[in-house]
Amino acid sequence: MLRGPQGTLFGRNSIGGAINIITLQPGDEEVARFDGQIGTRGRIAGDAYVNTRLSNTLAASFSIGIDRRNGLGDFLNIPNPEARVGELQDISGRASIKWTPTDRLSVQLTADGNEGDNGQNPFTTTIVEPAGGCTPAQIADLFGPFAVACAGDLDPITSQSADPFDSNSGQADLARATNAAYGFSAIIDYDLSDNLALKFIGSYRFSEYEGGLDDDGAELDFLSFPEIGEAEQYYFELQLSGKSGIFDYVGGLYYFTEDGFNFQEPTTFNGFGGGLFEQTQETTSYAVFANLGVQVTEDLRLAGGVRYTDDSKDATANLGFAPPFGDSADFNEVTWEVSATYALNDLLNIYGTVARGYQSGQFPARPFGGAATFFATDPVIATNYEAGIKGEPFSWLQMSLAGFYTNYSSFPAQVSSIGQGGFITVTDDAGDLRSIGVEWEGNVRLGAFSLNTAVGFIDSEFRNVEPGSSLTNGDRAALTPRWTVAIGPQVEFDTGGGKVTARADYSYRGDLEGQPNNSPTAFIASRDLVGFNIRYEPEDAPWSLSAYGKNIFDERYVQAALDVGPYILNILANDASEFGVKFSYELGGK
Repeated sequence: MLRGPQGTLFGRNSIGGAINIITLQPGDEEVARFDGQIGTRGRIAGDAYVNTRLSNTLAASFSIGIDRRNGLGDFLNIPNPEARVGELQDISGRASIKWTPTDRLSVQLTADGNEGDNGQNPFTTTIVEPAGGCTPAQIADLFGPFAVACAGDLDPITSQSADPFDSNSGQADLARATNAAYGFSAIIDYDLSDNLALKFIGSYRFSEYEGGLDDDGAELDFLSFPEIGEAEQYYFELQLSGKSGIFDYVGGLYYFTEDGFNFQEPTTFNGFGGGLFEQTQETTSYAVFANLGVQVTEDLRLAGGVRYTDDSKDATANLGFAPPFGDSADFNEVTWEVSATYALNDLLNIYGTVARGYQSGQFPARPFGGAATFFATDPVIATNYEAGIKGEPFSWLQMSLAGFYTNYSSFPAQVSSIGQGGFITVTDDAGDLRSIGVEWEGNVRLGAFSLNTAVGFIDSEFRNVEPGSSLTNGDRAALTPRWTVAIGPQVEFDTGGGKVTARADYSYRGDLEGQPNNSPTAFIASRDLVGFNIRYEPEDAPWSLSAYGKNIFDERYVQAALDVGPYILNILANDASEFGVKFSYELGGK
């Protein structure tokens, strides 16, 4: 995981960090592996992976997986629903082939895809009574089916059933949510010389989804938004990299384009059905980048990089009740990074980095204010300062400790409300977002015992908030806990004919603000999760057997919260206690 802006080498819009996933290439190992899992909640999962050489110049790898789990609740008012609330099912696969006709040339082709068929996420809808009470007419005007006599001392009205994981929705077409994606990529590596290499990367990806939300959660249809969407992407990159004495370098050209839409019909708002909403966007991005490293001494390395990015966006919106409208926006920015790394010894480094990142502006997601509100926000500029130490200071400790300070200017804060005839997601250029944090990761090894720990602290708040914004100075960033903690003790036992490894896992996520304007009704409480895994591996055998437990104390918690004004949406986590067994079988490898 890479912290801070990463745009110099790791693509566009990565202003907060990036996860760099490096997969094994075909031919890196000769292995066939199968994993199976059966558990409570109807959990059935399995995957198979094969990596092998077909000839001296040709290698291939294949993987396929399926994961299924029952839901947490029922649709009480939908006869024979297509899925339960929170039901999960995913099928995925990947195939890759690598041709190496010479020592200098390799060509790798990869295809992958996945398909999900799930139940609607569990959620609750709570209608908030106005201060001082309300009349039946006022309630009926916004939420007809909830028309009640009310006074200022009544509790909020909720549309949810007695069990929050059941649903009172009567919209059968919203009980099920699907998603699918597939893609193709090609990587061509050619060594021009022993110290100079050329790489071409090209890829195509298509994704689609179908779902939506019945916001009222009631049998009568007066707040429902069935939705479909698609996106198509093309990406190409050409890199030149090499070494010369104490210098190493990489530079290249980048191109990306994406064309997508989302479409809602028939939408229903306040009991008025047959509504329409459609939004499209086309994005094109060009970039040129370069990075240079200098091994100043055996222990000291300096590096720096620069990237120029040019983005253009064209977007349209159709609200159904007015002529369609659209707009376009262009952005360009120079971003950079400088860093220094010093080796205290062969296993321990200290480092410091300063990086400037960029994210292009964005159009509003729900422009119900019409053409006058349909314009892109300013781009976000992130400047990050970070210093840390990582490695093995002692034979029994592997660790990483980092401190950082990041400032995001013109940060887009999305706040939802009701107004001007519909739902509006207002995207404020709220001002500056300042984040200060410390992160620790460590692994202590003492004989057969080991202890993994991870602790993160981040204080993230808005400053210099623009006049007219719904935010105020000091508001915390949405969905950003101050504290996160993970602890995983593990111990191994020799049974004489094999090995038993027992591990426990604890994770803590602190409280969150559901919205950047820190609405108290969108506050999300902290949560604690505990799990375990006990694995048996027989000596000189290709298989292992595990027993596991996830969220063993059945903690139920809110994943996201949205204060729309007269009502509040709480999206509940699909997580619940689960116990089961896993079986693994491997030939080759190790």
